[in-house]
Amino acid sequence: MKKFASVLAAAATFCLAAPVMAQDDVISILLGKTDEVFASKGFKPTGWTQRGTLANGGSKTFKLTLAGDGPYAVIGMCDTDCEDVNLVISDASGAEVDKDVETDDAPIVLLEKPGTYSVRIDMKACKTDSCDYGMRAFTQ
Repeated sequence: MKKFASVLAAAATFCLAAPVMAQDDVISILLGKTDEVFASKGFKPTGWTQRGTLANGGSKTFKLTLAGDGPYAVIGMCDTDCEDVNLVISDASGAEVDKDVETDDAPIVLLEKPGTYSVRIDMKACKTDSCDYGMRAFTQ
């Protein structure tokens, strides 16, 4: 699992660190770059994508149902005004399964088994009143 995590972390860092020109929709661009990089590592989107806006210090929780074989990865991202966003994954019983609470704007969490999960995104540091975010789940 460590090798899997390090490959995905490197992929996430690469695709989200790529320069983004002045565009209308930064999250769409980042999701597209993430798809390209993860595809090159043998991953494909599961069809689960979430987008929105969160106030600085805000959070939101979503349901994620994964079927089939894993492993799985969920990556988060936020716009150019965002400095820190976190992801926390819990199983159906509420037990925490994985989290990425590093001080960065590209959290990634890993799951090995199919099931129903809660995905919480926390907007920890945004230079403005609110920031846009995106999340996407992948399977290998």
